[in-house]
Amino acid sequence: MIIKKIIPIMFLLSIIFGCGDGRDDDYFARVNGEAITVTEYEQQLADFIRVTGIKDNLQTRLQLLDQLINERLIIDNFRKKKFNQDDDFKRRAENIRSQLLLDEFRKQTFFDTISVAEQEITQRFIEYNKKVSARHLFARTREEADALYFQLQRGATFEELAKLTFQDSTLAHNGGYLGYFGRGEMDPAFEKAAFSMKVGELSSPVKTGFGYSIIKVEAGFQIPFTSESDFQNLRPNLIREIKRDKAICYAQQYGKQQAKKLAAEFDSQLVGLIFEKLSKPDVDLNLRKFSDEIKIDTEVAGLLELPVVTFRTGSWTVQTWLEKVRYTSSRQQQRIQTEDDLQQFILGLLVREQLIRQAEAKGIQRQTEFKNKLRHAIDRLIITQMRTSIMDTTTVPEEAARESFIKDSTYYVFPAEANVREILVASRSDAEQILNRNNNGESFASLASAYSLRDWARERGGELGSAPRYKFGALADTIFNLKPGEILGPLEIEGYFSLVQMIDKKPELQKTFQQAKAQIETELLWNWKKINWHNHIDELRSRASIEILSDKLRWYVFDQL
Repeated sequence: MIIKKIIPIMFLLSIIFGCGDGRDDDYFARVNGEAITVTEYEQQLADFIRVTGIKDNLQTRLQLLDQLINERLIIDNFRKKKFNQDDDFKRRAENIRSQLLLDEFRKQTFFDTISVAEQEITQRFIEYNKKVSARHLFARTREEADALYFQLQRGATFEELAKLTFQDSTLAHNGGYLGYFGRGEMDPAFEKAAFSMKVGELSSPVKTGFGYSIIKVEAGFQIPFTSESDFQNLRPNLIREIKRDKAICYAQQYGKQQAKKLAAEFDSQLVGLIFEKLSKPDVDLNLRKFSDEIKIDTEVAGLLELPVVTFRTGSWTVQTWLEKVRYTSSRQQQRIQTEDDLQQFILGLLVREQLIRQAEAKGIQRQTEFKNKLRHAIDRLIITQMRTSIMDTTTVPEEAARESFIKDSTYYVFPAEANVREILVASRSDAEQILNRNNNGESFASLASAYSLRDWARERGGELGSAPRYKFGALADTIFNLKPGEILGPLEIEGYFSLVQMIDKKPELQKTFQQAKAQIETELLWNWKKINWHNHIDELRSRASIEILSDKLRWYVFDQL
């Protein structure tokens, strides 16, 4: 769901910081002797209620505590198995630290210093006078989201999938319905998508701050009049959003200034050679993978120690740059389309390094708020890696695949297909003249070769090739009712006119289990990944010492709620 990822404050890996024993007399649970404190829990519950809008209730409290316990067990298991010694994990952890330093530097340097005029607040409030209602399905990973989206496209409903997706009973039983909301009330990415959609439209998976959501907008309306109290209630959010937008602009300007100060000079020949390697048709633009492959490329390996860029305070060799590349996202890498893009990409990494140094010079890494954020981020990384390690090794048992096939074998078929010829022309009169010539004995195929505007089909006598029913859209039933040799048309298609002749049809054929197996495994895999993940957590719980103060949690009155 669109909730903040709930991560307990545990330990921090030795590669970054240490932490205490976690004991606190004021707690709701202990996991292997470590407390889930009231303070920690209250913050997580407040975040959950703020983001979801769900009212505080006992079931929500217990579910949240259960999740915190599970996550603590996962992190504890990660530490015991010393996965934190893995080089890839260390790299990811260091990348998180660097990114948080940058984020906090931008916040303290720009966001916290920005003033907002009253006129700006009023104008932003006017923009907020639109409300939409929506429902959604939540997934932690893109893979999960794609699986849900696939099921929706196949005809599954939000009501069906919400029961499998949400732990929260309200969202599980109302089809993920969130009710009406306005701007500033939801995750920014979620909100941006929802307010750009039409009523009834279904979004593809949307990346939010908490995972992925598939959104369907149910309704929307414009608020004609609002009260002063509405304005005052929303005022803090409006100010925060205006400051955020301004901070982004100021940060971009500051980055350009830093880039200019660096006075970077590139070895254009070396940049060109690297770009040439990246631009090969058989090379997937994955710079992390590329940085490994290029080291064994005899044509380039000898150049690794040459400086690709020289700047005011030093230089970067190709080798140094490739190490920095490991801290970038695939989305950033995909922007490299030209040699100039590659230079800007390298320059961006240089500026990033300078800003991190400025952040450290300010002592941000020693601030308590930064340390807490870093702990949470590392915990999220641990849980993600543990989840991935379990799920990536999951396979669908053959007996489960066979059971699914037997239960619904009629679903697993090769669909009926129709193979047709087409003649596409510019006007109805042209189509009618060609149809008359065919009726007078001229071959449809020869007429298609002579007159059809669809080049690739014209070379084949107008033959489009066999296709299943759904490919023909609204004309599917009509086309599949044609007999071999029969002609349909003229049909107007986007300003052109088409004649369609049936060549032949293939009936729907039942698949054997072996023919359907790959499809079945694809459909069942995500469910089996969840089963294995839950089994892993159950095993951790069975070996753990867990103390839960349910009555204390039931009656506790929180200050923040």
